[in-house]
Amino acid sequence: MVVPSPLSSASLFGQSSTVPLPRADTVPRRALLEHLDQASHARLTLISAPAGAGKTTLLCQWLAQHTANIAWLPLSARENDSVIFWSRLVASVRAFDDDFGGLTMALVHGGEAFSELDLAAAFASDLGCLMGHAILAFDNMQAIQNPAILAALGSVLEQLPDDIHLVMATRTDPDLPLSRLRALGHLTELRSDDLKFNLNESREFLMRMDGLTLSHREIDLLHGRTEGWAAGLRLAAAALAVQGASSTLISTFGGNHPHVFDYFSEEVLRDLPEDLQSFLVQTSIVHALCASLCEAITGQTHGQATLRRLGRMNLFLIPLDDQSRWYRYHHCFADALAGRLEDEGPERIEELHIRAMHWYQQRGLMREVVHHALAAAQFEAAADAIETLVDELIWERGEISELLGWLAALPAGVLRSRSRLCLAHAWALALSGQLQTIEDHLALAEKGLNLPVRARSARLQVAQTASRTGQSALAEIAAVRAIAAGLQIDTARLASSSSEAVSHAPDSRFLRSVLALSRGRAHDIAADTRDAIVAYAEARDLSESVGNTHIMAVATSRLAELWA
Repeated sequence: MVVPSPLSSASLFGQSSTVPLPRADTVPRRALLEHLDQASHARLTLISAPAGAGKTTLLCQWLAQHTANIAWLPLSARENDSVIFWSRLVASVRAFDDDFGGLTMALVHGGEAFSELDLAAAFASDLGCLMGHAILAFDNMQAIQNPAILAALGSVLEQLPDDIHLVMATRTDPDLPLSRLRALGHLTELRSDDLKFNLNESREFLMRMDGLTLSHREIDLLHGRTEGWAAGLRLAAAALAVQGASSTLISTFGGNHPHVFDYFSEEVLRDLPEDLQSFLVQTSIVHALCASLCEAITGQTHGQATLRRLGRMNLFLIPLDDQSRWYRYHHCFADALAGRLEDEGPERIEELHIRAMHWYQQRGLMREVVHHALAAAQFEAAADAIETLVDELIWERGEISELLGWLAALPAGVLRSRSRLCLAHAWALALSGQLQTIEDHLALAEKGLNLPVRARSARLQVAQTASRTGQSALAEIAAVRAIAAGLQIDTARLASSSSEAVSHAPDSRFLRSVLALSRGRAHDIAADTRDAIVAYAEARDLSESVGNTHIMAVATSRLAELWA
């Protein structure tokens, strides 16, 4: 039961019910406005998206062009008092109908306690007396947390007259019977994916900013950095206006910029419970989130429930699949959370990365193991994982730069102690045309051939011993030297190294495809087109027979250019 407030109706009705005018630099969201027009037949339209997504701006744009009677109710925590809420709601409708709300206000100010359901029935009856189409617009709906008010609004929606439409802009989904309304076709929704700017809208938005001149490429970069988040674009424009449109600022703009960091701190994180803040900050170390991974990192239970809670709260959590198993944070939000994590110190950060590393190790996800092992200075674990990925990175994906980056992050002592990684380093350098230090790495690889292969698990030791010892490794070393000779157009050394490689592994089509590609490149550089075509064709055919997609793609591409 609700006890009437001593506040006078005059003090409640005196607040503004005028819809704010859209800013002059606002980008018209034509597709969304049309969607809202088409949705007005439903009982409720829910515009639910994170802070700064442009919910209020869109709602004001739509209401400004509408011909219906409009009741505008911006909400705050104060409206969790039932008397204040219903009195202000009635006042907003009285902006176009002075006589509205007799039954509702009789209960609110009648001097006797009343139930919310009685109030809902009275308000629905009052709505039934309105003439013509009316829209009741609630802004900042997330402010209403009073269960009794929300239950009453749910009851109002069940009894809503046909000519009345409710629209709510909110950062979190209100505790209303949304599933039931959705199933009955009474609910229309716009969410963060709908509200984010597309590239053309981002361009129009930034081009409307006074004193800001950006190229299409610079705008495209900012669009990508902000993922079309409206507040992010506005904050970027403000930063550029002050600091100037430097290429560094544009290419690195994100949640670590002071404007954005402060926005997230003040508008998003400050009012969250401590457990949620801690969860967000700790899990910011991973690029993709699932329940068990979050539990491993945080030590908390109920990871799935927490992720769903964050999703309902629109806390910049983006689903990566249709089963709501994997998520990621918005890039700017992840940057800001990482900035918060830095305050906890390097030891804490390393501890969290080690937890993530162990989770990925247990599931055989070695790329992620490398990332977190390097971040936690667990270099032996990183080297173990890199060894399992060498063939995939070089020969299946051609991701030479990533491999070189990982190897550069290892201490020299760790790298030198592993003949397999020394050989992989030489391969990567040769294939990327960086010839200066290849012989140093090959010498270390040769030196380590008679040493036991280092491994941290029986599975790794079996795989490495079987595939990269003895004659096979000698063949690879000779093949790397052949590649280097080919790039230097040293045909004599190319021929001798190729012959040596084949002698160590005569049945290896894989190795022969690499050598054929190297011969093709040497002839190519020397402008010997005929022999280059023959060698590239051999490389293409051999690589296709063993499924080496990287070499096949390179050879096929060069053949197409030479035949053109």
